[in-house]
Amino acid sequence: MAADNSKRVNCVKVCFTDREYIDLNRVAATEGRSKADMAYWLVRRGMYGMVNAPVMVDEGTKRDSEGP
Repeated sequence: MAADNSKRVNCVKVCFTDREYIDLNRVAATEGRSKADMAYWLVRRGMYGMVNAPVMVDEGTKRDSEGP
């Protein structure tokens, strides 16, 4: 039986430090996402890498094609 990837039905409780929670809120607001959706997106990015993932604001350096 294959795992169903059509909807999110499994919940996981995650504990953050105060600083991590504040930073998660800030990044989520910058991206226009809820805290839960941002945490989900970050976990998926950590598990599967940046393949077809959008670039987050203020992340990394500019690509050569992006200019100064």
